[in-house]
Amino acid sequence: MQKENLSLTQAEPSETMGRSGRTAQILVKELPGEGVTGRIGSEKGSRLVKQREDTDKVVYRLGTMQDLDAICAMIKDAIAEMERHAIYQWDETYPARSDFEEDIRNNNLFVACEEDALAAFYVISNECDEQYSNAKWQFGDPYCVLHRFCVSPEMQNRGLGKKVLAHIENQIKNMGYQSVRLDTFTGNPFAQRLYRHSGYESRGYADWRKGRFDLMEKKL
Repeated sequence: MQKENLSLTQAEPSETMGRSGRTAQILVKELPGEGVTGRIGSEKGSRLVKQREDTDKVVYRLGTMQDLDAICAMIKDAIAEMERHAIYQWDETYPARSDFEEDIRNNNLFVACEEDALAAFYVISNECDEQYSNAKWQFGDPYCVLHRFCVSPEMQNRGLGKKVLAHIENQIKNMGYQSVRLDTFTGNPFAQRLYRHSGYESRGYADWRKGRFDLMEKKL
């Protein structure tokens, strides 16, 4: 199934990152240095090194089942914020609580917290929807796919979406991958702008229940 990327910040009013059928919104901050090392699914790859960045005081870690309520509440807020901007990418059908439960069981979901409050979350894995085959990818293995990238609507006007994306890219690179792939809703100009300004290029399109999505790629 698809996995959408969503990102709503108001420095970029409503960056809903892709939605390969399923991805989310994310808002966190880049941490310097280490990060996670090792491939996805491995013990090392799943272990998120807690680091605190002095300026933003954001801590990244692997998500747990105890985070589910906060994640689902953030999704509800994100949907309301997107609809306020006439962006209809997510709804009561997707993303569902069960999607996040599976992500957590697979050790693929990461959260970013600021002063113990959930600021953002994202999923990185090797899985993607079959429509990813529509794209003319420029970079082969090893690559990673970003899903369900979500930023809290409550933490806007701080440029966190861009900084979190930089952190994710650094994490993926440290895990040994050379490029990242994702999808983003063509009806979300904020997410489109965030990714394109960050160096992502469209390689094709996927058509899902909510409409057309850009299939994008970046060399790390």
